Amino acid sequence: MRKLKSDVQKFINSFENKYNIDLDSKLLVEALTHKSFSVENSQFLSYERLEFLGDSVIELVVSEYIYRSYSLEEGQMTMIRANTVSKAALASYAQKLDLGKMALVGKNPEEHIFRQSTKLLGDLFEALVGCIFLVNGYNKTTDFILKLFKAVIDYHVENSEKLLDPKGKLATIARHLGLGEVVYEYTSEGEDHNTLWTSKALIDGHIRGVGQSTSQKDASKKAAEKALETFDI
Repeated sequence: MRKLKSDVQKFINSFENKYNIDLDSKLLVEALTHKSFSVENSQFLSYERLEFLGDSVIELVVSEYIYRSYSLEEGQMTMIRANTVSKAALASYAQKLDLGKMALVGKNPEEHIFRQSTKLLGDLFEALVGCIFLVNGYNKTTDFILKLFKAVIDYHVENSEKLLDPKGKLATIARHLGLGEVVYEYTSEGEDHNTLWTSKALIDGHIRGVGQSTSQKDASKKAAEKALETFDI
């Protein structure tokens, strides 16, 4: 417990100096506590409530920035936001802050691997933002989030046409939902001058869409379009 208090205070001191953001030690410990640890140690609350709050705050801040800064259609704004706040993107920020090392997790033979998982790291970052919001309010939390996200959002806006392509859109949604990368498999039949290509869009090993065309590229595009229909987006 003494080491935990020491580590938390060191993090708070470093964080406050770097970002000019106040942190509450009790809330921070909660933001670092995975459910597996709280089950084994009932005096510790898990980060789930703070994660819920932080997720909503991040989406609101990013949405507001996109809306106020750019004149884009709803579909473009949705894809840019999804690409910006995907679990993988949030996990990268958590890694930079070493949140995985500080996380309180239950006894697990693969604890080291678990601490580096995209899901855990993304959750930890969302919980941290929830903690920041409760202590500092909306304006200072917005400043913190945009300090990290603004350049990324601007980059995605510049490449928004690629995001709206069915394959780019599918890749974005899959990453946002933590499903991993999209893989395309191809088969063909017929002669060289009259080939029919069949493409399968696979996510996490499961076929989500199938497309056919005389062009390999067009077949994969149609497969992505079919896959998108399964997400009802």
